[in-house]
Amino acid sequence: MAESTFTCIKVLLSKSDKCFKEEISIMKRMMKSALVLALVAGTTALTSCGAKPAPKLVASYDIVTYKEIAVMGWNIVNTTQLKTYDNNTYQLIQSQDIFGAIEGGFETKGHRVIVTVGNYTSVTSADGLDGHVDFSLSASPWVYIYQHDKAFGRNTDIIGSNTIIDTTAWTDKMTEATIGTYANGAADILATYGSAKKVTVEDPTLDPDGELLLRPAMIAEPEKDENGAAAPSASNFKKIKAAYDISKYDEIAALGWKSLYNYSTILYEDGSYDYTEFTNRFGAIDGGFEAKATRFVLTSGSYSTTNTASDEVDGHGTLTLGASDRVYLAQHEKAWTRNIDVVGTPLIADTDNWTEKDTEAISGEGSYGTMEAFKAHFGSEKTAIYEDLALFPEDESLTHRLVTVPTSTSEN
Repeated sequence: MAESTFTCIKVLLSKSDKCFKEEISIMKRMMKSALVLALVAGTTALTSCGAKPAPKLVASYDIVTYKEIAVMGWNIVNTTQLKTYDNNTYQLIQSQDIFGAIEGGFETKGHRVIVTVGNYTSVTSADGLDGHVDFSLSASPWVYIYQHDKAFGRNTDIIGSNTIIDTTAWTDKMTEATIGTYANGAADILATYGSAKKVTVEDPTLDPDGELLLRPAMIAEPEKDENGAAAPSASNFKKIKAAYDISKYDEIAALGWKSLYNYSTILYEDGSYDYTEFTNRFGAIDGGFEAKATRFVLTSGSYSTTNTASDEVDGHGTLTLGASDRVYLAQHEKAWTRNIDVVGTPLIADTDNWTEKDTEAISGEGSYGTMEAFKAHFGSEKTAIYEDLALFPEDESLTHRLVTVPTSTSEN
């Protein structure tokens, strides 16, 4: 009897031990799962805390000047655009478009873009005028230049019609292209184009009622600032991977006006892009030319490229610009009050800061009517064919440019 009882107790203890071990095993697995989840959550939290939010565009200001090479029938349009961001950084884009008449219209003779970045400070302008602001732009940690077409193979400060200059990724080809003027290569380019600058602008946001008719524009071109701030770290800014553009032209002969339409995109190594549609109309006055209408439409997002295009030309690829979450339009000068798709001047229309004034500006006949339609028109996904020497190095006549104007994929 005692032995039977002892045997029974042993069996029960054995079963209990087995159950206990199974419970321990289950608890270990649960603790391990909890630890993994905690690590994932912690990693996610660290990633979100450590990631830098993309700086947000605050404003865009511009100035456009003109020259003419009468003996050749060429027009030169010099454009400077200053973009400021909410982290007190800036991007300055200086471009030159040279075009001339051909049978049936106009063609590009030369196009150059110079991009610099840095930090900025701003104060009420020393000129004492309402709505004027003085900006101090630090020196730039790098300079990115691209140019194409024959005008820049002639009498110019950078030799070679098809050239890319990137001071962060200097090559022998860049040395060859600049050695005639810039013996010290990247250092001389930085000193020439990347110096600290100062500029005065008109800021329409300081005149909410529109009584002063302030333009989103510079009073004069930026000047070198000998006492300006030093360049910040290059790591504070997105690195440019490539830049492409295309220009179109027309003429309103009855008014003696010419129009430049430039479509340009800057692609960054992080997969993002900035895209600008620039429209400028200008006409002759005593002693030169003046702007009749200027407009910048700015969008951004992510992009993708392929190394082939529908035209099946070597060196051509396809660029897709993803839809933009925001459309920022800045325009000024008198022609925008006439027969045009967005009425009213000056005007800043920003889908992130939409106002009743913006709705009124786009409510005219033939216009967009609503912010949603306005955003869909300018901010939709677009595709274009681009040309890049890197895609077909055997053909040195290739440039870095857009072959077609980016068009909405919904229209294709």
